[in-house]
Amino acid sequence: MFETWYKMSQLLRGGLDVSPIITHKFNAEDFQQAFEVVDNGQCGKVILNWD
Repeated sequence: MFETWYKMSQLLRGGLDVSPIITHKFNAEDFQQAFEVVDNGQCGKVILNWD
């Protein structure tokens, strides 16, 4: 696990744009809706915003 974590952090530092794979963003309070989206399998990466 940590090997892939290290590789991905290097890619991100190098400027890799991951925005095309992010399909949904939710506030943390809406986590149940976010999990429903994940469960239906019709998404890419789902982000929970904790701000």
